[in-house]
Amino acid sequence: ESNHLSREVLPYFVDYKGTKILFGKSARQNDTLTFLLDTSKGHTWLHVNGTTGSHVMVKKENATAEEIQMAAEIALLNSSLVEGEVMVTSRSEVRKGQVPGLAIVKKYTILRLKSVSKDAIELLKSARKVEL
Repeated sequence: ESNHLSREVLPYFVDYKGTKILFGKSARQNDTLTFLLDTSKGHTWLHVNGTTGSHVMVKKENATAEEIQMAAEIALLNSSLVEGEVMVTSRSEVRKGQVPGLAIVKKYTILRLKSVSKDAIELLKSARKVEL
């Protein structure tokens, strides 16, 4: 039961055309998002490649290319980037590391983004804490 989680470890979410995209802003929020919340192994998980940053999750099976693109842009924005490489994989490929916020990803694809859309910047402004 996840009701013992304190509010500061709860991640954030945005509603993108009816699909929830969740993200953490701290190591503990990332852990909660990836390993404690009710997420399916088939949900899409994203993280900026090669640096620290948000764990981002599209909370649905078979996310569309458009949803993955938006989630990747959110991952970049949360690392204060406007271009870069984002790892994309399914939740089933992500394992918990030895320290809070560390994720070990076995296989993934790389999405290269040259820019971030105004839509992503606006969407991020609407982010709210996940309610249990």
